[in-house]
Amino acid sequence: MAKQENNGSMVTVGSRSLPLYPLVIGILGLLNAILILTAIVIGIYCGKVSEESAPDQITAQGLIIEVKQLQIMQTEAVKAQKEAEQAVEKELREHQQLKLLLGLNKTLIDSIQRSHEVLQVERATLKSNLSDIRESCGRCQSGWLLFNTSCYFHGKSASNPGRQNWQDSRSDCIRRGADLAVINSLEEQLNLFEFLPKMDPKIRPWWSTQGGVLDRPYGYSNKGPMGLGKQCNSAESRVLDNR
Repeated sequence: MAKQENNGSMVTVGSRSLPLYPLVIGILGLLNAILILTAIVIGIYCGKVSEESAPDQITAQGLIIEVKQLQIMQTEAVKAQKEAEQAVEKELREHQQLKLLLGLNKTLIDSIQRSHEVLQVERATLKSNLSDIRESCGRCQSGWLLFNTSCYFHGKSASNPGRQNWQDSRSDCIRRGADLAVINSLEEQLNLFEFLPKMDPKIRPWWSTQGGVLDRPYGYSNKGPMGLGKQCNSAESRVLDNR
């Protein structure tokens, strides 16, 4: 049992009286030593724990760094993919525009080619007409044959391919301002027959006003039927005189 003296400087422990301050200092020193030992033990323990967990911490940090790097690479890859898709879309648009332009150019070229062909045909027709006019000295229409002082025309054409009887043939001749031709000489006959289209005699029967079948073709002139007597022209071979 401890009893404190009234003066406060002594402490009675059992039958002994001890100074107060040295006792307190001794107790505090003991507590300090205990705390130091406890701290040392805890430090040693924490050091061991840190050493044991250090590899795991390093591994985790490395994984975090790798994950971040992979995320960066993924972001760059996505960006590159979008840029590539945009480039492909741009190329496709340019390809479609080029294809459309080529189609328009082809259409234009075809149109120019057709116009050129039409102009070529018109040019050839004009040259032919000019040649005919020069040959006839302007006295016959284009497509008519000038022989001596008469103009002759072969009436069978793409616009009039069918055969006609004598009256219809003569009416057609008169409509053109001429009449059925009359051959007055062998020279005239040879020249006119040279001008007429060559046709297969097996498929061109000739006829006359008497209903007989003729053995040679006839044409138009302002002198009457070509041939002898009342024989007249066939539908395939008729020559007109417009003057």
